[in-house]
Amino acid sequence: MLGIQRAKSALKRWRAAYRRNGVFGLEDSRKCSSGRPLERELSLEEKYARLEAQNAILSAENELLKKIELAERMLKKKK
Repeated sequence: MLGIQRAKSALKRWRAAYRRNGVFGLEDSRKCSSGRPLERELSLEEKYARLEAQNAILSAENELLKKIELAERMLKKKK
């Protein structure tokens, strides 16, 4: 079992993380990366796949920002 002091300090850390970064501060960062750098050099195909994935993410982000801007303009017109 966990001691009461350990539980209290965990709650304190979680509250501080929430205050700093909101909900994103509570995300478990261990899922995304083990913290170890790759030990081998990526092949050209792997580099290309990573760049394509990054490009797709950025394109989707741009589209989302455009939709948000359009929605904001429509709200301003209605007022």
